[in-house]
Amino acid sequence: MTLKREDFPDLTDEQWAAIQAEGDRRATDATKTAKKGLLTQAEVEAQVAERVAEERQRIEATEAEKLEIDRKAFEAREAAFKADQRKFTAKSKLLEGGIPADKVESLLPLFAGVDDKALDAAITTFVTTTKETIDAQVDKEKQNLLGNATPPADGTKAPVGQDEQIAQAYTEGNVEVGLDLALAQAGYTPPAQ
Repeated sequence: MTLKREDFPDLTDEQWAAIQAEGDRRATDATKTAKKGLLTQAEVEAQVAERVAEERQRIEATEAEKLEIDRKAFEAREAAFKADQRKFTAKSKLLEGGIPADKVESLLPLFAGVDDKALDAAITTFVTTTKETIDAQVDKEKQNLLGNATPPADGTKAPVGQDEQIAQAYTEGNVEVGLDLALAQAGYTPPAQ
């Protein structure tokens, strides 16, 4: 359906130009998207030539050679299927392990070639190592922040660092205060009520 200027008499020329520009942009985007999946003529011809050569070889082959060709084709399909299975398993386990969904796809090639028997262990090791590395970095940053703390000027025996304050709150039975301090230390801020 084509939009006509006379159907929109209330629009200014600037508004009409903006509408036409948006339509052109969308058409261009749609064309680009459609072209992404298309093969060039040379690629199509190369694929056809490859298939013709494979069929010619198969027709001219003896029964033993045909069986060998079929076996190789089956092994290639089986290998591709197993690689897809490993990727699916890896994706599921990485998501379960807390790896962000937007990062999982880029990690899948790491696990595509792993042996089926070692896949679970490799993923578990990867997730554990990632979490430990992040935790170590967070702990290091916490220690850097606590190292900059100054003792209270009034000379009281009040705890200096947040870890000490949290421990003291729990010791005194103030679980809510300790939890609030721990969450604040971790960077959590409660939503406004």
